[in-house]
Amino acid sequence: MLLRHVDRPLALYLIAAFQSLKGSFLLFVAAYLWIAPDALPNSQTFTEFLYIAAHGKDLTGYLVPIFGAYLVYVGYGLFALRPSVRTNLSISCAITIALSLQRLGLFGQTATTNYLDRETLCILILFDAAIFIYMVFHPEIASSFERAK
Repeated sequence: MLLRHVDRPLALYLIAAFQSLKGSFLLFVAAYLWIAPDALPNSQTFTEFLYIAAHGKDLTGYLVPIFGAYLVYVGYGLFALRPSVRTNLSISCAITIALSLQRLGLFGQTATTNYLDRETLCILILFDAAIFIYMVFHPEIASSFERAK
């Protein structure tokens, strides 16, 4: 059987759905940029759309589909209660928080001068901190993964 029936906390469903939707969004943006790069609208809204998609037009844009596929896999792995995915998500959230705090200038000079950059990083830190705390410290999560073994 592909997925075992185990009672999962609602928050685990939400985190899995959030990761899957985030990954699907990144895959959509990457596909759009590859299929029709000259058809991109030149507007502030679309520029913000690209920024949210991890700087899709820059060199790092080649990593967008890889990261998107990873997030879809994480969403599925959480729903399937794979312990390795829980560990990977916890570690990647901690790394993302540290890198975002570094970009905000907590460990030295700030790398962001744009208001949108700072605001996006703060939201990213809040989401990742909430996911990290829930995945690592919440007893329902640990018991759900234990029951699935």
